[in-house]
Amino acid sequence: MWGYLSLMPIFLAVWAISGVWIEKNQRPTHLAGAFLAFILGNVYFWLQLLLWRLKSLPQPGAPWIGPLRLGLCSFCTILIVAMIVLHACSLRSVSAACEWAVAMLLFALFGLFAVDFSALESCTLCVQPWPSLSPSPASPISLPVQL
Repeated sequence: MWGYLSLMPIFLAVWAISGVWIEKNQRPTHLAGAFLAFILGNVYFWLQLLLWRLKSLPQPGAPWIGPLRLGLCSFCTILIVAMIVLHACSLRSVSAACEWAVAMLLFALFGLFAVDFSALESCTLCVQPWPSLSPSPASPISLPVQL
C-alpha cells in the first residue's frame, strides 16, 4: 500500500498541471485539481513526516533536514489556509501568489523526502505472472536489481 502512496505526488503534479491550463474554461476542474494537488499533497507530506517520527527510523542526510521538513510543512499549511481565505475574499492575485508559493514548497518537500531513498544500495524485484489459463509456477521469479 505504501508503494502506491509513494506515487501519489506524481499523479497530483500531473493533475495540477492540467488544472492550471484549463482554469479559464473549466473552473470546477481547476478547483478540483488545486484541491488534489495542494491540500492532499500537503496531507501526504504531513503523513510522511508523522510516520518518520512515530517509527523512529534513522534519518539519512544532514540533521537539519527533519526540522526543515517540519517548517516547510507548517509554512505550506499556513499558505494553503491563506490561499483559501484570500480566494473567498475575491483577492485572486494574492491567492494565486500563495498558490505558486505552495507549489514550490511542495516541490522542495518532494526533493527533501528523496534523501530517504539515498541509502538504498540494491533491491530485489519480484515478478509474478499475470493470471491466465496456463499453470502458474511454484514460486515467483526474483530478479536482483542494482541501483
